[in-house]
Amino acid sequence: MITVHCATLSGPSVEAGDSVSVKIPQTSADVVIVVEQDLKNSEIFKDLIVPLVSTLTNDLKTKGIT
Repeated sequence: MITVHCATLSGPSVEAGDSVSVKIPQTSADVVIVVEQDLKNSEIFKDLIVPLVSTLTNDLKTKGIT
């Protein structure tokens, strides 16, 4: 089993599947979407992730966030 987690600057690491609250960004934001590189995920990437990134980008731009 592979353990996946992200380190944080302040506080405990975030495990896969965990949700966290963040402060609303003022002018810019970094968004990370992780998808395992596997052929079985190609449809998920094409059908869900690509439109999601486009929607997020547009929604953030309307709020003045790049």
